[in-house]
Amino acid sequence: MIALKAVTHNALTLLWQIQSLHEHTIQTLKSSPPTFSFLSPSVPERYSGSDVDWFSENLIATNDAQILQVLEVQSTFAIAFAAMEFGLSQLAQEILNFEKVNLELRDINENGIKRAKTILRRIGGLNNCFLTPEWSLLLECERIRNVVMHGGGLVEQGTDRHNELAKIPGVETRSFSKSADRLMIAISPERLKVYLLAFSQFLVQVLTELEMKHAHA
Repeated sequence: MIALKAVTHNALTLLWQIQSLHEHTIQTLKSSPPTFSFLSPSVPERYSGSDVDWFSENLIATNDAQILQVLEVQSTFAIAFAAMEFGLSQLAQEILNFEKVNLELRDINENGIKRAKTILRRIGGLNNCFLTPEWSLLLECERIRNVVMHGGGLVEQGTDRHNELAKIPGVETRSFSKSADRLMIAISPERLKVYLLAFSQFLVQVLTELEMKHAHA
C-alpha cells in the first residue's frame, strides 16, 4: 500500500504544480498583454494579391490576450489530464503487481482511463469510485482531450462531435475565420478549475477505496 500512496502523492503534487503554473501564466497575460499580434498586417506579408484580400476579409478581429488564454487553458487541460491519466495507470499497474497477476498494462485491450478502470474493477475490486460525479467528469474530459490533442484544439462545425461538445457547460466553440468550417475549443477558466479538482479528487477516491478493500481483506 505504500507504493499506492506514493504514486497518488506524486500525481497530486504534479497536478498542483500544473495548476500553480497555469494561474501564474494567466496573471502574467492579464498584467502584461502580448506586444505582438496574431492578426497584425505583418502576418500575411508573405502572401500577395488575392491572398492579402482573403486575410483582410475573413479574419475575425480577436483580442490577442484572449487567444493566448484559450491556448494556455487548452495546454493546461491537456497536461493535467495526462498527469491524472498517468497516475491512474500507475495505480492500475501497482494493483497488478500487488495481486501478482501476470499481466501488464499493454496486455489490456483498452487505453487510458478506461484501461485503468478495467484493471481497478476486475483485479482491484473497485466499484464506488466509478459511480461518482468525478468519474463522469473524467469521461467528459476524455472527449475534450481527444479534440485538443488529436484535432489541434479544433472541431469541424456541424459534426456530431461539435454538437456533443457544445452541450458541455463551460466549453465553447469559437470561430476565428469567417469562412473556416473548423472551430476553436475554448474551455472557460472556471470549467478548467472544476476539471483540475475532479482529477485530484478521483485519484484520492481510488486510493481510499483501495485502502478500504485491503484493510478488510
